[in-house]
Amino acid sequence: MPGAAGILAGTPIDKSLAPRAAPEPSMMHRVLRFKHHLSVRVLDRERVFLLGGSDPHLLRGRAYALVAPLLDGTRTIAQILALLADQASPPETLFAVMTLEQRGYAVEALAPSVDRSLDRSLDPAAAAFWEAQGFAAARVAERLAATP
Repeated sequence: MPGAAGILAGTPIDKSLAPRAAPEPSMMHRVLRFKHHLSVRVLDRERVFLLGGSDPHLLRGRAYALVAPLLDGTRTIAQILALLADQASPPETLFAVMTLEQRGYAVEALAPSVDRSLDRSLDPAAAAFWEAQGFAAARVAERLAATP
């Protein structure tokens, strides 16, 4: 029976999927939310449907279904990991959160005080429009506020 090296010989390794050391502490304090233009629906224990933008997206995986309701801009990544500790492993949860951000479905939420001022200066429909166009709603609100 060939060893693992023999089985994997010649197989390219995707280094982006390689496990990393523990996440940076600053990352664990970040607060993420789904983009304003996305409507997020957990269909069942394994599927999450994202509607908005040009194409609907179906995410498959238990971790996505567990994480989706918690990505509302009120919890840190560390808090999400703690809340799901008895249902999913930290690497599984962290992978789901990071994938949602890397694919552009989730963005960093603003501090609550900034969110409140943003809510007054840029209505949710406008924020959804700008995020669907690829712009950060907070940045648009800042630029509009600075325009005479």
